[in-house]
Amino acid sequence: MAKVDPKSSAPISKIDLSDPMYHSDGVPGHQSRDMTREDDASFLDCLSKAFNNTPRLFINKPPRDYASFIRPETYDDGQRVDKFIYGHPSGMSYASLTSFAEHVLSIIKGELDNCTCVNCQGVPVPQPRADS
Repeated sequence: MAKVDPKSSAPISKIDLSDPMYHSDGVPGHQSRDMTREDDASFLDCLSKAFNNTPRLFINKPPRDYASFIRPETYDDGQRVDKFIYGHPSGMSYASLTSFAEHVLSIIKGELDNCTCVNCQGVPVPQPRADS
């Protein structure tokens, strides 16, 4: 799980994003078939790190029907693993946990109708490359 500075005096807020009190707008099944679903613990660890400037630790499960998918890709500078977050009702993925964190904040605040994330605003985001 996410590492926390032991010298920090701020208490850690544990947030279970799968709790029904956080109305998730996630819709499963938009990812491409050649992707591998990342386990929820790794997804939450990375999301906690992307979200945090304060001590918050996301626990249990991500928002309902959201999942992280990974796919190895070869680029001119070498091979790396690309990560995409799926579940948004638009069918678009999030290409970074930082952009997804903005949507998570809207879920936590119960303000999905006013969410300013790239997917809710309809901003085109990079999608996974098509299989060759």
